[in-house]
Amino acid sequence: MAFVRCNRWTICFIASDGMPRLLAGTFALGYRDRIAHQERVVPFTLVRLDPERPGMFSYEDDDGMMRHIPLHRSARSTRIEP
Repeated sequence: MAFVRCNRWTICFIASDGMPRLLAGTFALGYRDRIAHQERVVPFTLVRLDPERPGMFSYEDDDGMMRHIPLHRSARSTRIEP
């Protein structure tokens, strides 16, 4: 099975028909928190992309506050579980 990068955050595999397919599982986006000086991991299910702020993603943290993170601070995407 061959793996390819579909975009900056998504890894795909090439199916037998030659078309890229997304991997099954739960994924998360990691970003660098400049205040806490650590990497935070946010499940993709919590990530929101606002068309009025194309360079940002948002999510609600554990304290109920909405966080707005520039996409250039995203460090990696991770597969949490199969």
